[in-house]
Amino acid sequence: MISGKDETAVGRVAAETAEWAAALAERHSLDLTVLGPAPCPLVRIKTRWRWHVALKGDGAVLGRVVRYGATRLAGGGEPRVTIDRDPVSLL
Repeated sequence: MISGKDETAVGRVAAETAEWAAALAERHSLDLTVLGPAPCPLVRIKTRWRWHVALKGDGAVLGRVVRYGATRLAGGGEPRVTIDRDPVSLL
């Protein structure tokens, strides 16, 4: 999930994240489906806008992509990127 106070920046980072994951899957012929980006069902909580990008695939492939993505997305700041493996709910 990507969240932040600037709605435009949140949408942009969500789109960039989805494009990056799709390009990675294509470049390495990974069995990975990228769903989104899309606004979260609760698109805004207090002052934070929320979008999500979901990845669907084999657990081993997902693990490698998520670990690699976490190093790429590390850096803190706004917007914030939160990784949730095997989410119970997408709210």
